[in-house]
Amino acid sequence: DKIELILEFESQHPHDPEHLQGLSNFTFALLEEGTKNFTQQKMVEEIAKRGIQLEVQAGVISMTVMQDDLLFALELLYELVQNALFEPQAIEKVRTQILSDIADFWDEPNEFIKQLAREHVYKGHGYSKRFLGTKETVAAITRDDIMHYYREHVTPHACLAVVGNIDESTLKGYIGETLGKWQSVEKKEYTFSLLEVPEKKEIIHPITRDQVVLA
Repeated sequence: DKIELILEFESQHPHDPEHLQGLSNFTFALLEEGTKNFTQQKMVEEIAKRGIQLEVQAGVISMTVMQDDLLFALELLYELVQNALFEPQAIEKVRTQILSDIADFWDEPNEFIKQLAREHVYKGHGYSKRFLGTKETVAAITRDDIMHYYREHVTPHACLAVVGNIDESTLKGYIGETLGKWQSVEKKEYTFSLLEVPEKKEIIHPITRDQVVLA
């Protein structure tokens, strides 16, 4: 009786403004920090009590639930996409976590080599942008930036996939009761610049380590 849900938005980290890289990740990380009808503590307790698996990352929210908890899961999903609070103390808590993640990321050559390659191969293109952002861009992100992103990009113009033991009419009814209340806005168009053929290049990135990593 397990059911899987994935809600995916068109706007993800490649669409972050250049000077605010990491904004989408920052915004989505805050969705679990409390909404209008769910404090962060209440959300954690309800998820644990029902055995729900919730994963939130930039542009994607996924859930695994039992059939009996599907309506609750959709109600919670509606709360995340429509009623997030973005309280100042939560913003600073998440900012600290992200800055720590950035420091950890750039201490692991097998992780950041992929980013260095993307920045060369996709130079000037959205795919070159940093998922976590940089220390400078994350430090610069304000609550107004987060609220604007949430209003403009976390909209019903998204794709919801539901797979599991549930009949179609029941599912449609549940969605109508929950996400059906989601206020629609004008659809934004997302585009990418054309790619240029990259030149061959050897990238050397020194860090404080006593060994060399080749990739």
